Amino acid sequence: KGLFPGKRISAATIDNCGWIYLAVSPGTGVRSGVYVSKNDGVRFTKLGRNDSQSYIRDLEMYEDRRILYASTYGESLLRYEMPAGCR
Repeated sequence: KGLFPGKRISAATIDNCGWIYLAVSPGTGVRSGVYVSKNDGVRFTKLGRNDSQSYIRDLEMYEDRRILYASTYGESLLRYEMPAGCR
């Protein structure tokens, strides 16, 4: 069944700490948006708010600024503060 059953993972990236970032598309069950795991994918935490209906196409991170950008399918460019704790 996987971590996000019934969902489409549309983008993924890993930062220099090994934290995993996933973009999950809208659907039923788990809220869509961007999630981060600090423990090799055992548990994911949602980043941001108000993005649960966005279809995210790609993720681009700027680690020196701790910013993650998510581009959507023609809707917008979303900006997330990456979690602190790793440099």
